[in-house]
Amino acid sequence: MSGATPTNDPSPRAAFRARASCPLCDAPGGDAIWTGAFLDAPVREWIGRYGYSGDVDGALAGATFTLVRCPRCAFAYHRDILTPEWLATLYSRWIDARQIERFEAGHREAAFETGRQMVKHVLRAAALLGPLGRPLRWLDFGCGDGAQVASAALFGCDAFGIDFSATRTERNGRRVVARDFAGFDALGVGPVDVVSAFQVLEHVDDPAALLRGLADRVRPGGLLIVEVPDASGFDAPATWEQFQAVQPLEHINAFTPATLRTACERAGFAALRRPPAHVTTRPLDLLRTEASRFLARSTTNQYFRRR
Repeated sequence: MSGATPTNDPSPRAAFRARASCPLCDAPGGDAIWTGAFLDAPVREWIGRYGYSGDVDGALAGATFTLVRCPRCAFAYHRDILTPEWLATLYSRWIDARQIERFEAGHREAAFETGRQMVKHVLRAAALLGPLGRPLRWLDFGCGDGAQVASAALFGCDAFGIDFSATRTERNGRRVVARDFAGFDALGVGPVDVVSAFQVLEHVDDPAALLRGLADRVRPGGLLIVEVPDASGFDAPATWEQFQAVQPLEHINAFTPATLRTACERAGFAALRRPPAHVTTRPLDLLRTEASRFLARSTTNQYFRRR
């Protein structure tokens, strides 16, 4: 879990700050549902799987975490989160080019399916919006390596990406056009037709404010496509898969299908039924997609229309 200690870390121990109220409904307090220390087993081993660069063990020695559930809206979130200085350390030094390469190398089997789903998002958006008489404008917030931006552009969309990670911006400058809303607004693109946010809301201090910001940048009648890890069905994680949904360094907000829908609706979006899309050469996949129209279960991959 450890490597060479970065000489420019702000301090030898990671610093945290407390969120005193629910980041969705602002209710004070919260009932603790999972507590522990970062160097406890199995948390230390699970964090080690991320392959962070830097002396993570040293920085997290003695640090604890508390996952709480809001008594008003039932949203679960980590009470204590890294300070802005240490968030910068996490996303620019612990998550550097080498860490990204190591992590992605362990998930190559999922890359094909991820690409297939990105194409499906473009096809669904086109079906929901209908002919526009111009290129569809697409903004992917938290675009990472720019894959969704590239997928939309392949179908003729005017596609743009925002990512606050300096590492991502440097590696994908042609796809990542800005690091924040201000940088995007300076382009003068205007309201977009589709805004997507994949694996983003779980990372941010104020997801409600981010959703309002996205709503401000998509035209009325436009679409929001959002996906987050699903933290339903457990309090304290018992498996690696569950831990990834509530990882206390990065995944500081733990959404369920219900709380994700509530958050998006409060920001000015109306929930949509996700239309089927076929991107396959296997007949069985076609059958599964069609069956999902009638047997659809609630997920944290959801579609909304801007009211």
